[in-house]
Amino acid sequence: MPVQLCIAGVAGRMGQRLLALAQEDAELKVTYTLECSGHAWIGKDAGAASNLGELGVPVARSICPNCSFDVLIDFTVADAAVANAESAAEQGKALVIGTTGLNDEQKQRVAACAKKVPVIHAGNFSTGVNVLVKAAALVARTLGPDYQVEIVEAHHDQKVDAPSGT
Repeated sequence: MPVQLCIAGVAGRMGQRLLALAQEDAELKVTYTLECSGHAWIGKDAGAASNLGELGVPVARSICPNCSFDVLIDFTVADAAVANAESAAEQGKALVIGTTGLNDEQKQRVAACAKKVPVIHAGNFSTGVNVLVKAAALVARTLGPDYQVEIVEAHHDQKVDAPSGT
């Protein structure tokens, strides 16, 4: 049986990509999607809105009690991500959070969710960025404290939470 996914932020760039990729993987099935209140996609079929064809998965504005999914994947904004995480954790749903810009209090709330359910929270899921993080640590150890190095992060101009938490 495939892993049932809820994609929060389905109309965003990552949400769109996740929805498309899940359609190509027999081990995944998107069964629930979310967007913010007032979004034009609310109530529409996520696949049709994404030009992927009808999926039978309407876009909702919040997680309902007893929603049918196993894992919430959240690429929204900080306030929404924390609220979604808490709601999903209360229902025993695992969490994958790619939302950036959480403050310390919000990070603590996500950490509290991790005491109830499995949580993966990363400021960036890009392979390149994660390799760069490991390479930067190696460079810092090798060069030592006498070297000053600066790494600059850049994103597309539509990034909602720029600068991100990467």
